[in-house]
Amino acid sequence: MKNVAVVGLGFVGLTLSVVAAKKGYSVYGIDTNEKILKQLVKGKAHFYEKDIDAAIQTVKGKSFYADKSFDTFDHLNFGYIIITVGTPISDDKKLNLNYILSALDAIKPIYDGTQLIILRSTVSVGTTRKVVLPHLSKMISKNPESILLAFCPERTIEGNAINELSELPQIIGGLNKNSADYAEEFFRKITPTILNVESLEAAELVKLFNNTYRDIEFSTGNYFNRIAQSFGINGVSLIKTANYLYPRSKIALPGLVGGPCLEKDSYILVHEMPENKGKDFVLGARKHNESIDSQICEWIIDKLNDNKFRSIGITGMAFKGTPDTSDLRGSPSLNIVNKLKNFGIEKIRLHDYLISPEELKTYGDAAESLDSFLENLDILVILTNNRRYKTLTSNFLKGKLKNSSVILDAWGVLDFGLDNPIEITTLGDMFLKKNI
Repeated sequence: MKNVAVVGLGFVGLTLSVVAAKKGYSVYGIDTNEKILKQLVKGKAHFYEKDIDAAIQTVKGKSFYADKSFDTFDHLNFGYIIITVGTPISDDKKLNLNYILSALDAIKPIYDGTQLIILRSTVSVGTTRKVVLPHLSKMISKNPESILLAFCPERTIEGNAINELSELPQIIGGLNKNSADYAEEFFRKITPTILNVESLEAAELVKLFNNTYRDIEFSTGNYFNRIAQSFGINGVSLIKTANYLYPRSKIALPGLVGGPCLEKDSYILVHEMPENKGKDFVLGARKHNESIDSQICEWIIDKLNDNKFRSIGITGMAFKGTPDTSDLRGSPSLNIVNKLKNFGIEKIRLHDYLISPEELKTYGDAAESLDSFLENLDILVILTNNRRYKTLTSNFLKGKLKNSSVILDAWGVLDFGLDNPIEITTLGDMFLKKNI
């Protein structure tokens, strides 16, 4: 089988690399991040992902190799070069393509125009054709139409990516028929279902549609929650009732919406959208989801203005709780911590089941254990739906927290019954007493 080169060993690149290596490809990945490379030497990923460490240890040094540049591998012949670097957005919500341009420069030692280039990073519609293709053409002084180029979006969920790579249909948009055929040849060994779309742009749009739809769906639940509370009704309870055994529409429960994709992909989508074609609709949903952070801050500050509440602890720092992840990118919890600091609230105790205290110390007073985190807290804020919170009992928390403590359970993961001695607020009743 043809050798595979992967540029960028973050979540997207590393999961694809180890799955492809397990399927029989010889995979050579590069990344300039020394932390990533040091972890790989140990046979570990630099992030939590179900089953990935075992996969790395199976293929490391056999069918998967990693280094900081392709200079080490320039004697090899490659059939596929896959770009999986990050595509962040700037403070003004514009797409930053610097990592992609650097990745294209990084492949110079091995690229001669005969390899298929697969772009897997999320980009705005038209980027593959208007930015990547001219860059490749200039690198090898070759007619753009003869270049092999495809956009093949990554659509896995963090926490189950190893399984989903082998199960999800793979979308392929090729510059030309040869490009699409070669891309299908590569992915056919990874997943049984291949969906070819008519263009590079169509493939780019599929990924943006997938993520933007989820953003809008979650925003609907958040809007409905506030509407219910404006009538004096618990929004979470109402939505659960509306969904119960109802065979048609399932309304999303309200919650925090973030992460490395959802926080930016709506902005990436509207970047190339024509005016008056739905921009306001997409951005309205995104901005409402972003407002949940501020609503939670408002609740916390209201409590802190009561002199009996002093200490605050926030648990669930990753951008989501289910499936398990340690990813802090786009974390609403971090946004909340930073907003509270801007209000002058500096003493915030932090905890997460999967993120080490050493990493959390960058952002606040990180506790070494759950016990030390809970000790004598006035305000406990739970910001993800990690399954481990369901094991907490009212007696356990009552024994750790202060007698007058309150809890904000943003995802409603605690279930203590009617005899619960602790005041618990959820997003469903957070503003019932306010004029909203």
